[in-house]
Amino acid sequence: MKGAQHVYIDIAAADTESAEQMKSSLTQIVEEIGRQFEEVVLSTTQAAETVSLSTGEHFARLSLAIWPQQQWVVDQELVPRIRSSLKNKSFEIPNDRVAVFYHPREQKPAIVHRTGKNSGPRVKPKGKRRSGSA
Repeated sequence: MKGAQHVYIDIAAADTESAEQMKSSLTQIVEEIGRQFEEVVLSTTQAAETVSLSTGEHFARLSLAIWPQQQWVVDQELVPRIRSSLKNKSFEIPNDRVAVFYHPREQKPAIVHRTGKNSGPRVKPKGKRRSGSA
């Protein structure tokens, strides 16, 4: 998964209720794309959520992970499918706003588990350094 990109897609909604109603359709679309392009789409976890801004704007947000240099799947396949599907289900997308954000996928640090008092690597605590006298 090293080098994967995280993709957020925000689809504008008329209100919070509309954004909530969009979520199941959007989740279904993302899962279909994931199956169709399984060699490109790595993860569709937490596929849809609702985002409300202090400006009064509301969005349904999709989240997925893809391999680098594979943005074409999102731009050419996923976004047009989202617009078409929501239009067919009579959802309104104010000003046809669909925003896509690409971010490097964050690497989680390795966790060292210690089983005994003196097992595993030791980390020296930060603090005053001892100066050696010669």
